[in-house]
Amino acid sequence: SVMISFFTKNWGRLAKALRGDCKELTGLVAESLVEGMVIQLSNSKGMTGAGYTFLRNTLEDAIHSTSFIQGLENSLESTVCGLLNKFTGKATEVASNLKAKPALAAS
Repeated sequence: SVMISFFTKNWGRLAKALRGDCKELTGLVAESLVEGMVIQLSNSKGMTGAGYTFLRNTLEDAIHSTSFIQGLENSLESTVCGLLNKFTGKATEVASNLKAKPALAAS
């Protein structure tokens, strides 16, 4: 649910990713995993409100200013791109099959 929440906060990037940009999708997945780690850490420590906001902002700044996200993206890229290519290939195949068969009229 963290990934879905993160994705829906980033509609523009998600739209770009769903048009076949696997690097964008990989970035979204990596960033959502980091967001999930921050949420899990704050939940395990019982942090809410200002404490959670401080923790999230501090960790996100630290993580984004290091090569952590880039390393995570590099680790995930082949898997994410492979899955996206498989998904888009199957979707294209289904769309082609639907176009090739005319609809039957209901009797």
